[in-house]
Amino acid sequence: MKWNYNDVNIEEVHSEENPITLKDLSFGQPIAKGSNAVVYAAKLKEKNIEEKCLGESGEPKTVEIKLEKDETKFPFALKMMFNYDIQSSSMAILKAMYRETVPARMYYSQGEDWELDLANRKRHLPPHPNIVAIFSVFTDLIPELESGRTLYPDALPARIHADGFGRNMSLFLLMKRYDSTLEKYLNNREVSTRTSILLLSQLLEGVAHLTSHKIAHRDLKSDNLLLDCTEDDAPILVISDFGCCLADKSNGLFLSYNSSEIDKGGNAALMAPEIYTQRPGTFSVLNYAKSDLWSAGTIAYEIFGMFNPFYGGKGQAKLKNSTYNDEDLSDLPETVPVIVRVLIRNILSRNPNKRLDPEIAANVVQLFLWAPSSWLREARKLPSSAEVK
Repeated sequence: MKWNYNDVNIEEVHSEENPITLKDLSFGQPIAKGSNAVVYAAKLKEKNIEEKCLGESGEPKTVEIKLEKDETKFPFALKMMFNYDIQSSSMAILKAMYRETVPARMYYSQGEDWELDLANRKRHLPPHPNIVAIFSVFTDLIPELESGRTLYPDALPARIHADGFGRNMSLFLLMKRYDSTLEKYLNNREVSTRTSILLLSQLLEGVAHLTSHKIAHRDLKSDNLLLDCTEDDAPILVISDFGCCLADKSNGLFLSYNSSEIDKGGNAALMAPEIYTQRPGTFSVLNYAKSDLWSAGTIAYEIFGMFNPFYGGKGQAKLKNSTYNDEDLSDLPETVPVIVRVLIRNILSRNPNKRLDPEIAANVVQLFLWAPSSWLREARKLPSSAEVK
């Protein structure tokens, strides 16, 4: 995929010999802030603009945030990770935050031994329409942005804010700018059944892509799913925020769990039961082969206009992934096609062996959406392999 900005290809303008850094970018308004990072709208500077992020003394200067009503002038989002503990060196930062870089399409390497070792240990996720588009990853000094002292004072280094606890350097990810999170999108409008099915289909396609490359996201939730709303038919959904992922070449989707110190992943409420209930032991293993699929099944309730059963809601008891039974799951609305309702119940099976494989689950929704209607008639003979192809 080529990303074009003002008819100039970003991969041609910036090569490994000329990597993108903060001095190449202009900042727009902050888009989002979480506990681990802040995201700003961004764009590449014009060639004739040489605004520097460093003042005459060598210290980073305050960078102006530009107010632009036309959001298309800032086609990128720049994610700045908060760094409280990691030494201010590229090696230390990339080693500690490498999970964030798993979907990145470009990483600027100096060819050092530690970089090669890290690249050999971690898995790389190829581009996919339903995975966040991260164009570049780099480390740099934390800039003094106009809104920083208000939005994230604790994450700032002492050279910028006397009461800050942050380090001087951190990791930056330059990505496509998206329009909304799935959570905000669902909360702010009525969504048709067909659009909901299209969103579910894309979520399952993204999960299938992860699983096929032996990567587990481990923190799927509706505010980690981003939407591009420029399409007329339905938004394009992508999976983002890979900071909790499992992407190790030696482990694949299986992680030895011999100590409670080993991290199981992110959001405990939407953690698959086989992961949440597993206890550490000499021969204990965490199997993530269908854990993201299960989490996607819980999000399906939100997509179809209901409360997530594992969060609970008004008049609805909260289910616990550690104790629920399959029959405890609420019925989805009658407007949801039967085949989709059955699929969601299947992928929320407490026993992972009863769940479909992620690729098959994604194919079920694709066939419902695009296959000839005659294939889905109950009395009809199943289509042959040749017909399906």
